[in-house]
Amino acid sequence: IMLLVLLHSLQTCLITQQCDNEKDLLITILAGTLGFIMCIVLPYLASFRLSFGRVRHLYRTQCNKRRIAALRLPRRLVTKDTTMGTFSIKHYPLTSKDKLLCPLICIVNPKSGGQLGESVLQRLSKLLSPYQVFDLRAGPPSVGLAKFVDKSKDRFLHSRLLVCGGDGTVGWVLSELDKLGLRHAPPMAVLPLGTGNDMARTLDWGGGFDKSTNLLQALADVRQATVVDMDRWQVTIRSKDSSGCEVVQRHVVMNNYLSLGVDAAIALKFHEKREQNPAKFNSRTGNKFVYAMLGVEKAVSPHSVIHDKVSISVTTTPLRTQIALPLQKEWGGVVISNLPNYQAGHNFWGLPHPREPYRPVDIADGLVEVMAVEGSIHMAAIHTELYDAHRLAQCNRVTIQIHDALPMQVDGEPWVQQGPCTVTITHLKRSRMLRRMPDNPTEEMDTDSEPDTTDGEASFN
Repeated sequence: IMLLVLLHSLQTCLITQQCDNEKDLLITILAGTLGFIMCIVLPYLASFRLSFGRVRHLYRTQCNKRRIAALRLPRRLVTKDTTMGTFSIKHYPLTSKDKLLCPLICIVNPKSGGQLGESVLQRLSKLLSPYQVFDLRAGPPSVGLAKFVDKSKDRFLHSRLLVCGGDGTVGWVLSELDKLGLRHAPPMAVLPLGTGNDMARTLDWGGGFDKSTNLLQALADVRQATVVDMDRWQVTIRSKDSSGCEVVQRHVVMNNYLSLGVDAAIALKFHEKREQNPAKFNSRTGNKFVYAMLGVEKAVSPHSVIHDKVSISVTTTPLRTQIALPLQKEWGGVVISNLPNYQAGHNFWGLPHPREPYRPVDIADGLVEVMAVEGSIHMAAIHTELYDAHRLAQCNRVTIQIHDALPMQVDGEPWVQQGPCTVTITHLKRSRMLRRMPDNPTEEMDTDSEPDTTDGEASFN
């Protein structure tokens, strides 16, 4: 319409010369031009932009499919046993075409993340191969891991590992790798389906996988990820029997953290509620809400202090001197952490002051961070990033004397630890993990490098 008005005005002014003055002519031309831009040019550009965005999305999808080609297990390497209903994987590389082959072993916990675990299981089977995706409901992680073992050389085949689940699933798979005891274990990436997902947050895989997450892009990130080392720790609990002899009650591997006191008490109560009604705890948001309500309940009720129930001493390297840590009366809990993230991505250790004898958390420095919290209100303040926990020590060995029963948890598994007993935390080993590197898409894979096993120096107050 505006274009017709413009043409009619030009005809009136220029051809029939009925325009009174130059000002009317200029106004007529500007109005017609503006109408032409609004009615024709802008809609055309908008449609072009939409089509360009679609083309860009298709281009990125094709690029990601090419990037994950090396992660896909070719069918020619799979040997089926129809009588037993099983299969085996041939050793590779077999030809020059397979030299860049690095299949991705996917271990999925469908119970994690509500209904997302089942969806991830199905989508991975379509994007990769069903022969490299394993359901934990059908068997332990060792069933899938054993398929990629070169028994003649007592080592794993060249591969990478993706664990789809929470921190508990990650710890389970790491323990199964330890039991196999083979060389060149595949480095592990994490697709976070749990509640806290502190391990995934530390390795930059995000705080939680949801329906809006691009799974194809996540696989491309696994293909480009960098191999890093992560310390793991042995927790040993000893007590004395009726004859006075020392016996080992429990051996636990600590990947994330160990806590005593108020935080473990909240985790224990949450665990008991989830065991009573597991169907009500299938939502990540709902779990966090229940956990927060338990923290509020703990804050308004009087909590017991720990200074008269535990004694803590740390050992440093290379001095090998044992230092007793003073515990103040108002403190309600102690946390020994291996990761910078705790309680769904919060940094309790914080950034030490330059004058303090501490350094930021490093998952491969051979040290754990020992810190104390006052109670639920103090932990809530730490969540706001306005406060830090009370930093006590950075060390490579912790000895805890428990004099009376109190709640305790290791990597989210809580229980009531009876006293008297002795808890020791020592360095176990370093495992290879995959850190997401979004800013370096050309990063080369290095799955055959051996981790550095040297310990760092410790600091304490």
